[in-house]
Amino acid sequence: MQASRTIAKNTILLTFGVLAGRALGVLVIKKMWPVLGDEGIGIWGAATDLVAIILVMSNFGLGTLLTRDRHFEAVDQIDKIILTDESKSEL
Repeated sequence: MQASRTIAKNTILLTFGVLAGRALGVLVIKKMWPVLGDEGIGIWGAATDLVAIILVMSNFGLGTLLTRDRHFEAVDQIDKIILTDESKSEL
């Protein structure tokens, strides 16, 4: 029961965050359009899309790789601690 409540709460919070982000984006574009004009908004949109593509390519799998690498480092540290404790107990 507790897990389903947590999942429901997190889902609602994430949904609210996505909707708030989109609403904020609409407001920003609405304020920028008179200043930049049609051509400026097109350039801004193309630049935003280009940055998104570069971010996807540069971050693709990086978080997973770092998490996995950190996990193996932690396992090695735990093994060293266990081995040193066992060798101390043998003395």
